[in-house]
Amino acid sequence: MQNRIAIIETFKSFLGERKKSIDNRLRYVEILKFFTAAFILLVIIIIIKSLLPFNILSDKLEWNNSAVVIIFSITYLLHGPRYFYESKLLKHLKTLKKEEKEFADNENLNVQLRTTINDLNNHKKNWFIVASVVIIMISSLIHVIIDDFEYWKYLKIPFLLFIILISFDFLKNYNRLSKNIKEFEEQ
Repeated sequence: MQNRIAIIETFKSFLGERKKSIDNRLRYVEILKFFTAAFILLVIIIIIKSLLPFNILSDKLEWNNSAVVIIFSITYLLHGPRYFYESKLLKHLKTLKKEEKEFADNENLNVQLRTTINDLNNHKKNWFIVASVVIIMISSLIHVIIDDFEYWKYLKIPFLLFIILISFDFLKNYNRLSKNIKEFEEQ
């Protein structure tokens, strides 16, 4: 069990502060998860609203007025999933330290967890994500500087594809992590 705790603690948190208790770290991560989800939902609403041929909701949620929101959303989209992973790992760590029963160290599950955490710690993304971020950031900055950037309207679909790609990557990693933790806790 100590081996598994050591593996979990190799997860590189963006928050730092390993000195704080697990409960305090978990509370802070849960707040960040909420704000991340809310902000990403706002961006998805803006994109869907801009793709519809009719006007719903407010005019302030138009694609042409959203360049700054898009810039910030890229940060949330790239870093937000880590809060969900960290929350899952902190809950598991809390269970490991709190449970009265002694969990058997399953070496196979520990190796899988180590591999998953190493993948999560490796921030290298595929070329499509990097290219998408560069194109979207440059276009957003140009649109902020030049109010009437001609190609801005064509970035709706690439940005939506970027969100979908990040979402699939998140779901794949989160499910892999959840499955490993569930199998370990049920043994």
